[in-house]
Amino acid sequence: MEYQITPLGSSLRPTLESLAGWMRTHGQTLAAGE
Repeated sequence: MEYQITPLGSSLRPTLESLAGWMRTHGQTLAAGE
């Protein structure tokens, strides 16, 4: 089975990449509960 990203999914990519970058930077702080 093959999947394709819809145009809506493609439009969300920049936002999701930004969120992923923020999580890479701040994820440890959140996990520590600070």
